[in-house]
Amino acid sequence: MIRRLQGHGPIAGVLAISWLLRAVLALRGGQFYWPDEWRYLMGWKLANFISSGRGGLASVMGSGENTLFAVGGEHPLFALVAYPPACLQFALFRVFGVETAASLWIAALYFTLASTACIALTYAIALRAGSGRGEALAAAGLMACSASMFYYARHLLPYDTALAFALLALWLGLKESPTAAWSALCGFIASLAFMTYNGYWPLVLAVLAIHAVWRSASRTRAARRALAAGLGLAVLPLIFQLVSAAQAQRSLFATLFAFSAADMQGATAEGYRLPWAYFWHAEHGLLLLWAAGAAAALRPGPGERPERGRLWLGAAAGIYLLLVLGSNGLGRFAVHARHARQVTVFVCLAAACGLSRLRWDSRTLKACGLAALLVQTGSNFARPLSQRFPNDFTREVVADHGPVAVDTTVTISSNKPRDPSARLVLLNVQHLFPLGPAKPAPAGEVLLRAAHPLEYLPYQYEGFTADERAVLRAADISMRLLEVRPPGAALLSFKVSPGTARRFDASAPGQKPYRRIGFPLIALLSDVYALSSYRIDAGKRAMRRFDLEADFPGSLRDARPALQSALLSGLGLKARRETRSRPVFVLSRGPGPLGLPAAAPSEPPEAWRGPLDASGEMTSLNAKAQTLASLAGTLEEFLLDKPVVDETGVAGTYDFDLRFRSKHAGELEAALGRAGLRLAIATRPVEMLILE
Repeated sequence: MIRRLQGHGPIAGVLAISWLLRAVLALRGGQFYWPDEWRYLMGWKLANFISSGRGGLASVMGSGENTLFAVGGEHPLFALVAYPPACLQFALFRVFGVETAASLWIAALYFTLASTACIALTYAIALRAGSGRGEALAAAGLMACSASMFYYARHLLPYDTALAFALLALWLGLKESPTAAWSALCGFIASLAFMTYNGYWPLVLAVLAIHAVWRSASRTRAARRALAAGLGLAVLPLIFQLVSAAQAQRSLFATLFAFSAADMQGATAEGYRLPWAYFWHAEHGLLLLWAAGAAAALRPGPGERPERGRLWLGAAAGIYLLLVLGSNGLGRFAVHARHARQVTVFVCLAAACGLSRLRWDSRTLKACGLAALLVQTGSNFARPLSQRFPNDFTREVVADHGPVAVDTTVTISSNKPRDPSARLVLLNVQHLFPLGPAKPAPAGEVLLRAAHPLEYLPYQYEGFTADERAVLRAADISMRLLEVRPPGAALLSFKVSPGTARRFDASAPGQKPYRRIGFPLIALLSDVYALSSYRIDAGKRAMRRFDLEADFPGSLRDARPALQSALLSGLGLKARRETRSRPVFVLSRGPGPLGLPAAAPSEPPEAWRGPLDASGEMTSLNAKAQTLASLAGTLEEFLLDKPVVDETGVAGTYDFDLRFRSKHAGELEAALGRAGLRLAIATRPVEMLILE
């Protein structure tokens, strides 16, 4: 056994790195983004049925809503594939109360194994077909570097598992001089691929065709292999067909034909060209390497037969032609990215065969070629590894801001009218399907933004037509949190220009037009955003002076969002919110009772007042019916040089009369102490406005 493993160390390294990358991808989330991922819950349904004591695993072949037909539909074996991780999740829920969402990483890591197994099987197939270890390693390496074989690994979908079954059948089918029983086994394993994901029927046919013709001495022997493999292929579907007939359910074949007719997402007319566009956007330069290697595979080296390379290319071409026939020819289905990737393994095998025949005399040439491949792979993998998904983005926003309204910038069937009074709106936090024309986003300030998964172009080849892809690429479909402008807040006039220190003027509160002359940028931002300057990072521009004049209907409060947008646009700036750890003053309860008189329930609030002494210093703070949070904001704005965080935990309104001779030398702290409050310096996370 040890001898047989010697020399296979490189492939072990490729597999380890490939699985680690897929594990990182899966753990970064994205599960249940695609609608078809809900099929994973079939495994949960089976786990629940079996663990409840209502029957063993065999009983799921019976009648009722828990059968593989009822829960599996057109991909019935996926329920069994999903059963192991679902069973473990179900046990954690029943025993420890761990919610499904918290244990979803188990399922995510489980499905990465199928994706990695496809790479290992590619290596094994190349060896069994007669290639050397170098060529086999190259084939596995090309599979490992393929983005189309990578980004699906995070999703709970049947595609990689079905592909692994098909490749296992191919490995079995390449055995020298197989018996009839061996051919039947090859066909049976191929049927596992078909029953796990029916869309890979062209791959299954290609596998059986290769088994039939591979080094077959005669047409008669090839026909015998094909017959035995066909019988093995038919066993499992026939069992399902007979059981469904016995239980008076719709037959498997009727289900498959009905599904192929109903699953008309996309356009059948694109069948011949979609795979090429998809592979270009998924693989980029790697597609050119595939093409070069495949071309070389057609020309045998000295003393070699072109049998192997032409076989792989013939299989890839056969799958492509079957897809074109079913879509463009018969109009039975549309081709999607998941269908196109069936050819990837054969293209990688052919490319490795061709590349191994080229002359690589120079180590420098080899190193440069490998470096270019790794750079392209890193570029292709970077986007999937950095993707964020609607569920995760929504959870983050709700945790920070509470419930918000939801809207989209494209028309979809699930659009519901947005609450017009909502101040915060989340855009595009869902799978944008089925897709209609683009529509304008609500006006407002972007507080948080992340790229939508569909901005990764390979995702746009799953169920979208060419016209729909054009909409996705023309519209801004990024996920973002908006602080919307209130109705009627449009500006009547606006002008901002460089100012000077020689002139300083401001309109009185409530006076129109709104005027700020000679104000530093930091002061303008503080006024327009109603933030203290300690919560704004304007960089080197902070003290540049500007003149601003604006007029608007309604109050300044309602006009702030429009003013903010106009100010940023006029100065060519962008703003974003960011939480940073900063030194702050913490306002908290003191050791004694609160020494503030509670305001009467019906008492209207009175604004803060702070008389100044002869030197211009504030010596008291007075207000009626104000909160402690309002006190913290007033201290931050007028008296202290750091943000003030209210950690008193006290609600309600109070009357304030805080007297102190100076804000220095502990006078302010003493006045707060007499009111039962304490002020101390600490480090806290502070939401900042960042100018870019």
